[in-house]
Amino acid sequence: GMQWIELEFPEEVYVSGINIREVSPKGAITKVEFKDNDLYSAAWNGKDSIKRCPDYLEIKLANMTRFKSNHIKISVDTSVAGWNMIDAAELVGYAMRWAIVNNTLVLE
Repeated sequence: GMQWIELEFPEEVYVSGINIREVSPKGAITKVEFKDNDLYSAAWNGKDSIKRCPDYLEIKLANMTRFKSNHIKISVDTSVAGWNMIDAAELVGYAMRWAIVNNTLVLE
């Protein structure tokens, strides 16, 4: 069945990515979301591309979020054979929102 774990990090950031260390078995993670107030937004969903365990599922957002967050929710399919284990998770982001426009750094 489907289970999930919600993680809270000490610092809120404009999210640009999420890294998850999946220990075993590969393919158990099905969705990763981040939280804005009480609403969840999908950062990624599907079948993870990990070829062997342990390894990292690296999620890179095309654009950083327009809001700060320090919560993520990881959904795991426990019907995948073996012990479903996640060793660590990292919320990647910035304290300030920024972009590169016409080779110029723009701070928002």
